[in-house]
Order: sequence, then structure tokens, then C-alpha cells
Amino acid sequence: MDDSKALILVKSYLKDVHYKEPERAQNLNNRTVKAIKNAFDKAILDKRGWIWIEEESIHSLLRVKTKADARYYLQSVPKEYEISINGKQYIRGFVFISFINKFMEEKGNNKYLPIVNEYYNLINTSNDVKLVRLEFDNYLKAQKRKLKSKRIKKYNIKEDELTGKNIDIRTCEFSHIRSVSMYQEYSDNIENGLIVNKETHDKITRKEINDEDELYDLCIDNGWNIQWYEKYKNHLDKWTSY
Repeated sequence: MDDSKALILVKSYLKDVHYKEPERAQNLNNRTVKAIKNAFDKAILDKRGWIWIEEESIHSLLRVKTKADARYYLQSVPKEYEISINGKQYIRGFVFISFINKFMEEKGNNKYLPIVNEYYNLINTSNDVKLVRLEFDNYLKAQKRKLKSKRIKKYNIKEDELTGKNIDIRTCEFSHIRSVSMYQEYSDNIENGLIVNKETHDKITRKEINDEDELYDLCIDNGWNIQWYEKYKNHLDKWTSY
């Protein structure tokens, strides 16, 4: 799944996810609670197990007066956390819940915001969602084992892509540019890494490099190749332009 856009595939709508509804919702206005649940039902779960909230319905969850008020808040959402599917706009679940947490602090007397928060947490920790994430994690592990051979074959690599030294085909490694621990979503992409000798990779690991800018600085310090940087940025622009 090298093409990041391929990941934005609907696994299911949240209306198909099984979870226990908040008990205290029974003590609140049925019409309002139904509007909240309906808004969550329209959200989607992608094949990574990421939750995406439909922007058209988000005013019911943010508990603002109008859709225009909701759009005002959504202006601050970075482009990389928005997608368009079948003509509808969605934002990442963790971005959405950050708004809820902010409003809960600032509007402590709103009795529906805690219900929205509880709904989201129950969905987010449901067995259905956990299973999708586990399946994707297993997929990533399988794909990562193939990255070294796939990149060497695709680009006919014979030299360490950073030092320029001949590679030892037995011990050379695929060194992630954006680290697996910080950027799992790019971990199976052959463009998110370089083929380097073990010695080079060990130095990158010791320096705890997590992204392209930190790696670039390390290359400058060591007199390594930096031509990969602009190419990588171009790939990154494509990955984040959903």
C-alpha cells in the first residue's frame, strides 16, 4: 500500500460499529442525544482504524448554534487532517475530540459535551475498532519486511544512499526517514526511507532521528548526500494532498 491515498478507504461507517452507548445519555433530551448519535453514525472508519468525522454534521457534536459556527472552528484544521470522500468532507477523529476537550474546559455547564466525549471514547476503544487497527498493524509489519528488497530492486541501488559507499547487500538496511514510532502511516512506503549500510543506520538510530529535517541536519554534519531531501519533500506533498 505504497500510495497513501489507498489507505483512505472506508472500512465501515460508525453506524456499523458495535459499542455500548453511554448510560447517562438516557437521562438527557432524547432528540438531542439522537442528533449526536446520528452525527457519529455518519462518521467513517478507514482501513487503518482511523476515525473520520463528517464536517456537515459536526455542529451537532460541537454543540454550537449553527453550521456556520462549526465551519469557523474547522478553518483551523490543517489540510493533512481533512479528506474528501464521495463529495463529503471529513476531519480526523483526534482533531475533532481536541475541540470537544477545549469546549468542555471552557463551557463547563454544557451537559452534552461530556456525552459526546463519552460516545467518541466508547467507539474509539470498541472491539470492532481495535480489530481493524490490529489487522492494519499486522499488515504494516509484513510490508516493512519487504521494503529493503523492493527499494533496491526499484532503483537498482548499489551504494549507500547517504554516504555513497558500496552497500553490503547482506547487512544494509532500509532506514526510515520519518520514523516508524512517530509516523506509522508512512512506515510501509518505500519512498519514506533510504538504503544505507548498517554503520550508517546505527548512527541515525543513535542520534534518534525522527524526520526529514533532523536527518538533513545529520547529513550536513557528516558530509553526507542531501539530494534525497527535495525528492522526499515532493513525495510528502503528494501523500498529504488528499
